[in-house]
Amino acid sequence: MKKIQNSTYSPLEILPKNDLVFKKILENTNILRAFIADVLGVERTTIQNVELLNTEILPNDYTSKFCRLDVKASIDGSLIDIEIQRYDRKDFVERAIYYLSRLCSSSINQGD
Repeated sequence: MKKIQNSTYSPLEILPKNDLVFKKILENTNILRAFIADVLGVERTTIQNVELLNTEILPNDYTSKFCRLDVKASIDGSLIDIEIQRYDRKDFVERAIYYLSRLCSSSINQGD
């Protein structure tokens, strides 16, 4: 271990399974394009437009739940949500469905 200003530290292991690291990696649109293409099993060149979007979905009123997605993007005009899950959470399916429904409803304009 090295000493820095009278304290000891151990090297920090940074893994893409960490929420923040995962988000930071996918902020690079070339990496995001490659990731999406690999997940979908398509050629990377088939994905033309990649745009990162605000990950916050505000509640409709003060009693509703606030959502913050891991990665929200528009891929060739389609909205996508990418979530990383490190641990077996029993509520993951319900949470994913809730996020999907909020993502869809937030993209509908009034009158549509």
